[in-house]
Order: sequence, then C-alpha cells, then structure tokens
Amino acid sequence: MYIRLSKEEYSQAKQQATYRQQLTSLTRMIDDKKDFRRSDVDIDIMGALAEVCFAKIFDKPIILSNGIDNGTDFYLADMGIDVKGTFYYSNVHLLFKRKESFKSDVGVLFAKTKEELVFRCCGWTNKKYFIDNSTQRENGTWQLHEDKLIPIEELWKIYKSRELNRSISYEH
Repeated sequence: MYIRLSKEEYSQAKQQATYRQQLTSLTRMIDDKKDFRRSDVDIDIMGALAEVCFAKIFDKPIILSNGIDNGTDFYLADMGIDVKGTFYYSNVHLLFKRKESFKSDVGVLFAKTKEELVFRCCGWTNKKYFIDNSTQRENGTWQLHEDKLIPIEELWKIYKSRELNRSISYEH
C-alpha cells in the first residue's frame, strides 16, 4: 500500500522532528542511535513521516507526540502501535535497537519511495513474533525482513473487529 503525503503534512512532520530533537538536547537524553550515516534530525523526520502515514491509513488525527518517544505512537482499540520508517526503498527491515525496545503490541514499517512525498507501508508484526524471529545485525540492532511482515490490511481487520466487539451489546 502506498501513501501520498501533502506538503503540509510533510512540513508538520519536519517541524515535529526538529522539536523532538531540541527536547532531547535540552533534557540531555543520550541518543544511542545506530545509523551514523544520518543525522538525528533526519532520523526523527523519517519517524514522524511514518507516523503521519499510519494516521492517514487508520483515519487517526495527525497529532504527533510532543515528547520523547516512549515506544508507543498510537493505540488501535486496545493495541499499542510503534511506527517505524526507513530511508531505503526495497529489501527493508523492521529494526529495533534491542529486543527490549519493542515495547508496543505491534510494530509497523513504512519505507520511503523515490517519489518525495510517497511512502510504502511494508507491513506489521506483533512483539512476540519479532522477538522470536528477528536476527541481530553487526551493529547490535535487531531486524525482521519485510517479507516476514503481515500486510497492513490484516491489522485494519483486527482493529475494526476489536473496535466493533467493544461497542456491540449482546443483551436485548
């Protein structure tokens, strides 16, 4: 599935990423990033862009968090969602710095495309599957290849089913 962002959404994500980076700097939080080819701001921008893509798919308000990442970006019914983004176009992996960094129930991956404002939803997985099936990279991060991710449409079905079950009463 492909998602096209508007220029306004792209701008909002960039502003939020800059704010996050400033907050991290002001609070003197240690950033143990593993990608030394990218700046902290660029990594934060990619994350914010992925969050905007997710919000568009699930019709959630595009309200980017104003704080330091705690591991959950969204909730769908009772499921915590951690959204990740990658700069690469193909052959991508859902990455976490450590297995313990996967704090939400579900991780979702978005990849940049060659078209500036278009992103591809690579899919999702749950925490248990990631922990049981991910492999460690040379830099110590943990990865799960996109071919092991579940299509985003399946997460939509689970979400809608849980949402409906919470609002349906079986009493007369």
